[in-house]
Amino acid sequence: MDDTGNRLQIRPYYDPNSFNAGYSSVFRPDEGVVDVNGHTLASKLNIAQGISRTASGGVLSEFSKGRKLLRNDSDSKVIDTLEWSDCLNVGIWKRMIGSLLDQFVRRYFRHLVQQPFEVVRCLLQVGEFDLLNNHSNNNNDKNRLPQPLELRNEEDQDEEIDFFPKTTDKQLEGVESSKDPPELDAEQVIHHHHGAEIKPESMHTMDIATAVMDNEGVRGLWKANNTTFIYNFLSLTLDAWFTGLISPFLDVPDPSFMDLIHSPDLKASILLTLSANLSTKMFLLPLDIIRTRLIVTSMQRTQDQRSLRRLTHQWSWRRDGFKIPGDMWVLTAFQSVTGVVFNKLFDLFIYHQFNVEEHSQIGWYHTLKLLSQTVELFVKLPLENLLRRCQVNYLLNTYRHPVQTEDLVVKPVPYKGIWSSLKNRSTNSGLWNGWRIVLMSIIGEYGFNILNIDSIDREQEKF
Repeated sequence: MDDTGNRLQIRPYYDPNSFNAGYSSVFRPDEGVVDVNGHTLASKLNIAQGISRTASGGVLSEFSKGRKLLRNDSDSKVIDTLEWSDCLNVGIWKRMIGSLLDQFVRRYFRHLVQQPFEVVRCLLQVGEFDLLNNHSNNNNDKNRLPQPLELRNEEDQDEEIDFFPKTTDKQLEGVESSKDPPELDAEQVIHHHHGAEIKPESMHTMDIATAVMDNEGVRGLWKANNTTFIYNFLSLTLDAWFTGLISPFLDVPDPSFMDLIHSPDLKASILLTLSANLSTKMFLLPLDIIRTRLIVTSMQRTQDQRSLRRLTHQWSWRRDGFKIPGDMWVLTAFQSVTGVVFNKLFDLFIYHQFNVEEHSQIGWYHTLKLLSQTVELFVKLPLENLLRRCQVNYLLNTYRHPVQTEDLVVKPVPYKGIWSSLKNRSTNSGLWNGWRIVLMSIIGEYGFNILNIDSIDREQEKF
C-alpha cells in the first residue's frame, strides 16, 4: 500500500485540499508550495524571471501582478497598525519619560553631593593661602582677654584725680576731630565687611569649605552648579556623537553600542576613542573656562556677571579662540589622553592579559579599576592643577572681558608657563593639591560598586 493510503488509514478525517491550519502557505505534493490565494511559488518565480528577460509593457503589468501576489495586504495592514499603535501608545511614552526622569534625578542628586567638593578642589588648585598670618591673627584675637575688674579698680585708685584739667588748643582740635570721624568710601566699607578673599585656617577640605561659607554663605559651596552639570552632560553627549560620526570613516563599530574589547580592529577603535574624546574636550573648552570663572570669583561682587547665557553670548571663537594660549590647548589634550588611557585602554589591557571584564568578573574588575584610578590620580592631578592656573591667568590678563583681581576669592598662584611652573619651587609644590578629595571619591565609588554586586547577581538569577 502506498503512503497516501497509509495516511488515510491513520487520519481518515484529514483532507489535504481543504485542511487549513492558518499558515500563509502550505505544501502540496502534487503542486508544491501554495499560498492562501492558490498561487504556487513556481508561478511567482516565473514572473520574476520574465521581468528580468524583457522590459515590455506586458511584462510590467505582469510585474505589478507579481508584486500584488508577493505582498499580503492583510500583513501590511497589521504592520501599519502596529507602527501607529507604538507611536500612540501612552504606556510606552510613560515608561520612557519615567525612565529619563529617574536617570536625571539620580544624576543631578549625585552632582549636588559632589559639587561642594569640586569647588573646594578648584580653590585649592588655583589659590595661594597665607596660613601663618591667618592663624596668628586668629590667635591674637583669642588671646586678647578682658582685664579683671578688681585690677582695673586698684590701678584707678592709685592714680591721683585731677578735678580741673587744663585744656589746650590742640586738645580741643582733637576732641572736635574725634566727634567727626573721617568718612570711608563705599568700596572700602564693602571690602572691610565683605572681603572677597577667603581666610582658611588650614589647607584641609573642611577648613576651606568653612571659609567659603563665612564669606559667601551656603550658596558659595554650590557655585557653578548648573554649569558643571551642563558640562558633564554635554561631555557624554558630544563624545557619543563624535564616535558615531567618525566610526564609519574608520570602518569600525561604534563603541557606544559595542564594547571596545570586542572590536575587530583594536588600533582603529583606539584611534576613534582618542579622537572623539579629544574633540569633545576641545569643543567644550570655553564652557570649562566659564565654569572656572564662576568658581573662583565672589558671588557678592559679581552678581550681574554670573549668567551662563550672558557669558556664552560674550564668547566668540573668532575673537577669543585665537587668544587662548597654547599651554591651555596642550594641557587639555594631555588631560584627555590620560583619561582615555587609564579608563578605556586599561579595560583592554586587563581583558587581554587577565581575561577580566566588567560583566563576568565584577569584583576583580572594580578592584583593578581602583588601582588604575589611584595611579591616574597622581598623573592627571598635576595636569589639572596647571590647567586651572592657566585658565585663571587667561581670565585675568588675556580675556576680552577680564576678571578683576579684587573679585577673586583666593590669591591666584603665579603662572608663567608649564615649564616655569614645574621648575619654580613656589609653584610646583602645590601641584597635588586636592588629592584627598579625589581619593575619597575613588574609594567611595569603589565601595558602592562592591556593595552593589550582590543586587546585580540576584537580578540575574531571578531573570
